[in-house]
Amino acid sequence: MTIHFGDGTSQTSAGVTEGGKIIQVKQNTKTAAGSYSTGGSWVNIGFSESITPSSSSNKILILWYIGKISCNDWSGATRLLRGGTVIGMGDASGSRSRIGTSFPRSHDNNHWGGTAMMWLDSPSTTSSTEYKIQVNGHSSGTVYINRGHGDGNSADVYAGRSASSMICMEIS
Repeated sequence: MTIHFGDGTSQTSAGVTEGGKIIQVKQNTKTAAGSYSTGGSWVNIGFSESITPSSSSNKILILWYIGKISCNDWSGATRLLRGGTVIGMGDASGSRSRIGTSFPRSHDNNHWGGTAMMWLDSPSTTSSTEYKIQVNGHSSGTVYINRGHGDGNSADVYAGRSASSMICMEIS
């Protein structure tokens, strides 16, 4: 298939070279609700995916989304790790925490938001590589995944439980 651009060029004449192909896709879902006492520290939430790159020069695109997340004590944060190395986080600045995404405290026990991230990694390996998400809550907060803090048993959507997904794609 030829792609034609607005300036009159096409994929062939635009200088597109080999590369940018998706080699493999791995997905993990987390549908179970969970609560994680953080005590102001980063904790694993059992949300990960492993992928084995076919070439050490290939990149891995990680896309993840948590459908419902919040902390009962103000706000919380997430970060992405490759094995034991944090890779999805902001720059260092003073004593500020380096986080990947943040999420606010809800205005009540059931209304929560979601959080998501995309990250392009260069693992430089052909060994199995695990990507995982960690969470941290403000102070001694508890972080809730796929459920609200109150976890009310109501048919209304505010009390619903959500699904979360992580996709890892190897890109040549």
